[in-house]
Amino acid sequence: MKSLQDLLSTIPPGHMSDDNCLRTLAELSQCWESIPGSDVRSTTADKLRRAEEVCWTPPILSFTLERHGGTVLGSSRASLHYWEVDTEQPEARIVKTSMRQLSPKTQVMDIEKMANEIATLILNGVDDRRVTWLEDRQRVQVNIGEVIPQTNPQTTQGRRKRFRAILESLMSEANWTRQDVGNKIGFRRQ
Repeated sequence: MKSLQDLLSTIPPGHMSDDNCLRTLAELSQCWESIPGSDVRSTTADKLRRAEEVCWTPPILSFTLERHGGTVLGSSRASLHYWEVDTEQPEARIVKTSMRQLSPKTQVMDIEKMANEIATLILNGVDDRRVTWLEDRQRVQVNIGEVIPQTNPQTTQGRRKRFRAILESLMSEANWTRQDVGNKIGFRRQ
């Protein structure tokens, strides 16, 4: 920490130049693990290289850190953690969090409308690529990939879960019982 404090004593307050930022982050990385609070949200020293908007307002060193945990699961957004490091205490803390859109959001889908459309197809016995008729049209299987195409995993899973719940309710009201075919949603006439 002493080495970081010495370096910061030579840097004017305010947003740092690229050169000062690189030197400061290198010094901060060296002592990061020893600063209380630095391990919050599994923030390790190697992540500091992604720090943005590094600002020195003695005795506080602040920066923003983009985290990518959600993107691993298919999210189009990254978390932003706003850090402050009190170089006198020493202590590190996240003072605010927000999100950053990294890629365009998936198009909004009217799940209720889709469930109504599929229920109408089934109840009217319509041949359509989104349904497969079985047992002389007494059973039907919904081809979910045709109804709700795969996008990112979290979005697709959530949409399909809501779709199944709405469709099951609609079909139950029309005296069809849910009878899945393996992991594919299906219904049988009562």
